[in-house]
Amino acid sequence: MLGLAAKDIVVRFGEVEALKSIDLDVPTGSFLTLLGPSGCGKTTLLNVISGFLKPTEGRVFIDAKDVTEMPPEQRDTALCFQSYALFPHLSVEENLVFGLRQQGMPPSERAERLRDVVQQLDLGAHLAKLPNQLSGGQQQRVSLGRALTVRPSVILFDEPLSNLDAKLRESVRHEIRSIQQKFGLTAVYVTHDQNEALAMSDKIFVLNEGQLEQAGTPEDLYHRPRTRFVADFVGSANVMQARVIAQPDASMWQVETPLGQLMVRSDTAPVADTVLIAWRAEAAVMGMGPANIVTTQVGRRSFEGAYTDLFFDADGETFRVQQTRTTLVAGDEMSFHILPDNIVFLSDTVSQVAS
Repeated sequence: MLGLAAKDIVVRFGEVEALKSIDLDVPTGSFLTLLGPSGCGKTTLLNVISGFLKPTEGRVFIDAKDVTEMPPEQRDTALCFQSYALFPHLSVEENLVFGLRQQGMPPSERAERLRDVVQQLDLGAHLAKLPNQLSGGQQQRVSLGRALTVRPSVILFDEPLSNLDAKLRESVRHEIRSIQQKFGLTAVYVTHDQNEALAMSDKIFVLNEGQLEQAGTPEDLYHRPRTRFVADFVGSANVMQARVIAQPDASMWQVETPLGQLMVRSDTAPVADTVLIAWRAEAAVMGMGPANIVTTQVGRRSFEGAYTDLFFDADGETFRVQQTRTTLVAGDEMSFHILPDNIVFLSDTVSQVAS
């Protein structure tokens, strides 16, 4: 069953089309992330779902009920803001149960909901405090808790972790996911952070300039990007021009690239004779292999802690190889291979990218 659906959503601001015929299906109890750069339309779509913005065209459904004409307060949703939006004159406890009081929930049930959220978000020591007595991270947890206590059909997150430091952001995102799964909430999460999207989502919806670029599981988007934009945005990839020169069998293609001739295994044919291909930096395996062997010189080395990036140039372009442990430094020769399964054809043609 679908917890949320949006059909043919178009939003125009004057002559600017912010959303271009967007379709969105979110199964009940699943976690969907709207991912994309600033200005791509993800917050606009969230505002349409929440009821704060009426679409120019299209309909919104929550639990199969058309809510397009309903104001926000009549929709079974809760919104967790980036800016916290806490009531400054209310204590943490009063902020957390505010929505439950508005619903007229009995005190005993309110107390039970409060206990659950306080335990999950470690807010027990702060219940009597006012928001201005809390750190930014604590305020964000209260904002999250206030949304979670009402256990709505759909919970909406508008970049809720962007004001937190890196360590706390990782901790809170795990709590969000844990609570969402525990209570079977349907969640829509807006972010421009690919790591958040990959770690938290059942499905990711990549937006670019108001339209859907690609939708799929985190694994699908990372390992099988369809366009250059997705390949670059969802984890950076090495993207290069390729010319198809042969097809040895039904699923194997031989292409000419800046790295020489490579073999690509694909269930779908390239969209043109000259096309773009992509491969992830960590797909490079050091040493000789059965196919796609590349020998080059390290141009630059960047140690990143858990891994080291090795950059090299070919045909006027710079590419990257990622290794967890390596002694190679700038100027060293290196040989690596890429398995044909780890190279993908993109749907962009070279002429499309050039235009």
